[in-house]
Amino acid sequence: EIGPPRDLAKLLADWPTMRRGLVCAEGGAAQPIATALAAYEKDTTPSWAIFIGPEGGWSAAELDAFGKNPIFTPVGLGPRILRAETAALAAIACWQAILGDKTQRPPHRS
Repeated sequence: EIGPPRDLAKLLADWPTMRRGLVCAEGGAAQPIATALAAYEKDTTPSWAIFIGPEGGWSAAELDAFGKNPIFTPVGLGPRILRAETAALAAIACWQAILGDKTQRPPHRS
């Protein structure tokens, strides 16, 4: 499911507590996506989302808003800055390569 653009503050305020999120963020405190996904291989959270930032990346305020909630994990997709449409495909490919079909919870994209 790909949803329409929404105000980030409103989206985070309404975010379900049982839905985790991977936040694709360049540099900073972001860990490699493979590391994050491997750590969550046995996680039983029923629903996930992958957040891809706007062109130019997330602002410091936006990353801080995600960082205030531990259900969001900042991840990096490697040393290159990817376009949004490429980053989404790369994140989904990493998910599938690491967690594959053995999970019962496919990622939702927001």
